[in-house]
Amino acid sequence: MLSKRKLEIERLADTFRKTSDVSTFGITNIFDLCNNSLWLGHHCYLIRYPLGASAMLGAVQYRDEDYIIFSNSSVILSREIFTVAHEIGHIVLEHVGPNTREIHDRYLDSVDESETEANFFAACLLMPKDKLNEFIDLQFQKNSGFSTLEVAAIMSTFNVSFESAVNRLESLGIISGEKHAELMQKKSDTTVSRMLRAIGVAPTLCAPQNIKSIPIEFLQWVRYNYQHQLIPIETLKKAIDYLDDVSIEDFDINSPVEDDAFNLEAFLEGEDE
Repeated sequence: MLSKRKLEIERLADTFRKTSDVSTFGITNIFDLCNNSLWLGHHCYLIRYPLGASAMLGAVQYRDEDYIIFSNSSVILSREIFTVAHEIGHIVLEHVGPNTREIHDRYLDSVDESETEANFFAACLLMPKDKLNEFIDLQFQKNSGFSTLEVAAIMSTFNVSFESAVNRLESLGIISGEKHAELMQKKSDTTVSRMLRAIGVAPTLCAPQNIKSIPIEFLQWVRYNYQHQLIPIETLKKAIDYLDDVSIEDFDINSPVEDDAFNLEAFLEGEDE
């Protein structure tokens, strides 16, 4: 039986899906879901940037009553999706806000309570219990025993990794611990890409996208802060340098500046401000 706190987190994840108008089994594009969103009365901006496979996975910052989520697009897509869901969890569960303004996630397997809760939220958000059970009832025969190909079908439908799917199945009591170990062993003996191809799905989830994506709304926000003397020109230039198709000439840079408010370089590198 789930603890009271886990039931609450599950409810919050379901509520988030409903308020975000997600009615499909899986979330089709969690990245689009982030930008231009208004959560709990706050706007959210998502920055995706390739920092390298061994760098920080993600981060979230509370800034001027808005939230900025960062995800490292150098990791495989399924991991990046889970990281973004994890960062959303930090926001919804109020781990980050006026009191804790920034969280950096280099690994998602921390035993810290807030990290454990954010991981559980992400699993509930990406693979809701009701939707997962409905999908299983529609697609698989009862008592099928769950083959690796069936797990691959869950992966492609809910946009999660093989390991996340198997972990969720076990946590919901759909498979046993022994079956979990068996599936993970079979996964190590083959490749997930091969499993996805076997069910006619391109293995997009298994490769990094290496995308540079900073929403125009965020750049407008940075420009606004510059023009109102909240950040120096160096910060504005650094934000623009992270894009390939925008130059400093596209911005008005004539305003004098007094104070520093947001250090994008430090944020992306996971440094303390």
